[in-house]
Amino acid sequence: MSNVKTIALTSMFIAMITLITMYGMIPIAWGYLNLGDSIIMLLATVLAPTHVFIVGSVGSALADVFLGYSQYALFTFFIKGFEGIIVGYLFVYFRINAKKTIPFLVGGLWIAIGYGAVDAFLYSDWGVGVASTSINLIQGLSSAIIAGLLTGIITPKLSKLLKNNASYR
Repeated sequence: MSNVKTIALTSMFIAMITLITMYGMIPIAWGYLNLGDSIIMLLATVLAPTHVFIVGSVGSALADVFLGYSQYALFTFFIKGFEGIIVGYLFVYFRINAKKTIPFLVGGLWIAIGYGAVDAFLYSDWGVGVASTSINLIQGLSSAIIAGLLTGIITPKLSKLLKNNASYR
């Protein structure tokens, strides 16, 4: 893929994740639930590890800053970046039937555990971390379900758009 196309698509995907995260969000006690993770998970099925890390981490961290949750931005950068890498590698590793569930569920679990640990750290209280983990399980699992349902439709179309992309395959 040419450098210009790579930069353009990377920028477009960052903007898409930022906007979908911001405008598809529901405020909760310790942050917000959003649809951005579903997009990261879907992109992880076709993008190279470095690209999905950049797209997921930058897009989500920007949404945190723009929405006034800047205390989470650095943590979000790494949680969302690794979410994409985890889902992408597992998507390639598992056979056809498991591809629609296991990678996305593990990615959703990663989100819940990551933000639970972050909240325990930020609030210096493991009780808050446990409560946050349970709330973020809703975020992670709903994103996993959405991505799992859409992967059969979206991934083939994205693969055509991104053919010759240096992906996991």
